[in-house]
Amino acid sequence: MQALLCLFAVSVFLVRLTSPTILLAIVLSLACAASYPILHLRKFRQPVYRRLTLSRKMYVLSNTIKGMVLCASAPMAAMLLYECLQGVWNTRQILVLGHIYAVLDAVSMCMLDHMQTSTIVHHVAVVLVHVQNCLQGFEEDTYARCSVIYAIFSCFAFQVNLALAKRYEGTSYGAAYVVYLLCCVCNWTWQVYYAYTHPFSWHGALWWVFMFAIVYDDVILLRWLHQHL
Repeated sequence: MQALLCLFAVSVFLVRLTSPTILLAIVLSLACAASYPILHLRKFRQPVYRRLTLSRKMYVLSNTIKGMVLCASAPMAAMLLYECLQGVWNTRQILVLGHIYAVLDAVSMCMLDHMQTSTIVHHVAVVLVHVQNCLQGFEEDTYARCSVIYAIFSCFAFQVNLALAKRYEGTSYGAAYVVYLLCCVCNWTWQVYYAYTHPFSWHGALWWVFMFAIVYDDVILLRWLHQHL
């Protein structure tokens, strides 16, 4: 709980007061990478964790870190979602939150030596979309706003990562499956509604290409969670 509160305070500070610079992305990446050995030392006291192979240890660490960071960032994500629904798209704050989300996926790809192809494509798509967003912004009503909504609802699904982190402890996935399913349904509904109410463009076509990669991985994970209920 103490770690979550600290991460929450950091997320508030970052979203409220910092700018989405390259330096911030580097600092966040280094901090994320450094958290792996720190968390490893804390978990090494657990007998179940000690018996895992290195690949499985990294899997546990990656999902624990992502789950905790997304959980701590969820209140700020909810605030941004409320503002977006009111027509206020704060580019600076959104991009800082995007930095946090993209860094988690980028560092995870570097740390894990075994990762499903669909997950790799998902992570690469997230990073590429975020880079594109950094070059464009959200003042204009374009398909870039779709990625914001997708990232926000992904933050709300943090319980899935926390459940996957306990995969080798015989945990239950019931709650995680329900939360993830609800987030995906809300997310996909908003994406379809946006496409229906806005004219199609090359930017829209590009977004749907990335969307396919992201949604495909979401469907695979949903199916896996359902099979392990």
